[in-house]
Amino acid sequence: MSYDPNTEKAVPADREAEKIELQRLIACYQLASSDDKNVVWAALNKYASQIDRI
Repeated sequence: MSYDPNTEKAVPADREAEKIELQRLIACYQLASSDDKNVVWAALNKYASQIDRI
């Protein structure tokens, strides 16, 4: 479990992994070519319903 200084709460390991993956996907999207952005966007959509909890 890690600690989130922004919320001053402990973050469960599974949420921390989701947060890191989401950050990585956003970074990939920023650097992707036009065609690759569609693939990355599809992967980002998997987090759409969970975005407020991550």
